[in-house]
Amino acid sequence: MLTGVGKAMAAFLAQIFPARCLLCGREVPGSRQENGCCPACSQDLRPYRGGHCPGCGLLFAPDDPVSLCLECRLKSRPWKEFGFFGPYQGVLRDVILKYKFQGGFGYAHLLQTLLLQAYALHLSPFAPDLILPVPIHPARLAARGFNQSLELGRGAAKYLGVDISSRGVVRCRHTPAQAGLPRKERLKNVQGVFAADKSLVQDKRILVVDDIYTTGATMAACTRVLQKSGAKEVRVLVLARAVEA
Repeated sequence: MLTGVGKAMAAFLAQIFPARCLLCGREVPGSRQENGCCPACSQDLRPYRGGHCPGCGLLFAPDDPVSLCLECRLKSRPWKEFGFFGPYQGVLRDVILKYKFQGGFGYAHLLQTLLLQAYALHLSPFAPDLILPVPIHPARLAARGFNQSLELGRGAAKYLGVDISSRGVVRCRHTPAQAGLPRKERLKNVQGVFAADKSLVQDKRILVVDDIYTTGATMAACTRVLQKSGAKEVRVLVLARAVEA
């Protein structure tokens, strides 16, 4: 808590260095939104509340009801619930790409905040025992320098007061990146590449987090290996749902 002197200093610094929007850089009168953005940019980063499939997040028209898509009706997903913030397009897509591939670590808090909004909208009051990020292979981790899903999940772990672990499920074989692969190749690409630590996941309610959901092949592979290792139940939370053509 700031003292009287601390508050005065903060006010003085605010005059010299006015708050600026994290996205557009414009000076923000008063104070920024909690997510670090101005009100206008915050409007562009609202959670999607329109029609979608609750099983996989497939996007329908905004005015359509929430209902299972044909694929989820024919074959249920291995996870119990699915949550997402919005479609992988526009401002959300731009921020994720800057964060993931261009060293935009200043966006980490913003994206953590958006992930928490998605949790509150789709999964609350579910309380996991453990949060697991979708893993990346050590070779890709060395090249990128960080696992974006692990960093995204830290905000949820802190908010929910639970542990997050990069050891609960690991990628044990290096494969080509999923991005750009056709659906059938994505499914083949993740077969047998994940392993779970039974001592960490057995009898646990697991929340698996990732940045982008496209076909669900990676998430399904992670979920099934967790279930085989004794996880009590698995729920899925992502920032963005790819828009299908």
